[in-house]
Amino acid sequence: MNSNCNPNPRSDTDKVTIPTSSVSCHLAILSWNIHDGMNGSEGLKADDTDFIDHLSDCNVFCLQETKREFQIPNYKCFNQLRPDSRSGGLCIGIHRAMADIVKVISTKHDDIQAISLIPDPNCPGDIYTIINIYDSPENSSYKAKRKGLNS
Repeated sequence: MNSNCNPNPRSDTDKVTIPTSSVSCHLAILSWNIHDGMNGSEGLKADDTDFIDHLSDCNVFCLQETKREFQIPNYKCFNQLRPDSRSGGLCIGIHRAMADIVKVISTKHDDIQAISLIPDPNCPGDIYTIINIYDSPENSSYKAKRKGLNS
């Protein structure tokens, strides 16, 4: 085991070093149900500078109800859309400076998305798992359809 590894869990005040940088930083994660990839009649939220500014304050963002694929400048976006559906949709965005430390975790569910951040492969205790989940409302047509398939 690497002697630089800390086997104890990190506290809120600990910092994470981004691999391409010698500077430590806080790992900032944003989770946001955006209710749609569109911004009313104004077009895609991905083109809205206020929306992008909110996301840009974070190293990692998790979006729910995207309903389409997202690509955000300076981020590697992992999109997961429901097959044959115009509802739901998930996106985890990782700042490009951290893209090399990401491992996508396969899930069996359309509404669960997961990744691991592995800052140092020689330090197996320093793995951060981020899970992005969208739970449809009980009265949604998607949930009713899923219940019908399982009965």
